[in-house]
Amino acid sequence: EDFVLSGIDVAQRVFKLLSSDVAFEKLIEDGQNVKRGEVV
Repeated sequence: EDFVLSGIDVAQRVFKLLSSDVAFEKLIEDGQNVKRGEVV
């Protein structure tokens, strides 16, 4: 199902807190429409 992305910055912080070895690259910003199956 398509959706509007929200909370990507929070997700990035959480992953970094869990492990400093995590590589996190935002491909889509908050507020952007995302199609089903699209990589975020």
